[in-house]
Amino acid sequence: MEYATRQCSRVALFLLKRGKAVGWLAQSAGAAVPGFHLLELPLSEAPLFARAAEHRSCLLGFGGSPEIARVRDVLGGGGPDEILVVPLVIRGSTVALLVLQGPPGVLGPKALELHRLMEKAALAFEILILKSKILMT
Repeated sequence: MEYATRQCSRVALFLLKRGKAVGWLAQSAGAAVPGFHLLELPLSEAPLFARAAEHRSCLLGFGGSPEIARVRDVLGGGGPDEILVVPLVIRGSTVALLVLQGPPGVLGPKALELHRLMEKAALAFEILILKSKILMT
């Protein structure tokens, strides 16, 4: 999250649970977003999130889709912002989505860099999982 907030002032991390994107952490303008953990978006009502999770790839969204409007409201952004959705994939399954909100034209060039960051985070989680398994035997 810290690295992502240096790239963009409004950032959120959603966990994927039972067909929903559930808010976990969010920052807007350097401050934590209160009550973000209460936000739940059914993937059936959030096509951008659902596609990013299903295809395990970064997606850039614009304008008035339902999830973009809700994320914009929660993070406090206004105007015609775009949203970059970056999946966290562990062992072939998308487990979380990093969502960044910013002005048009800013997030697209950062997509590859943020995708690589999430790949490194996935490797770190896999190492922790393996370490835990080794210690349990």
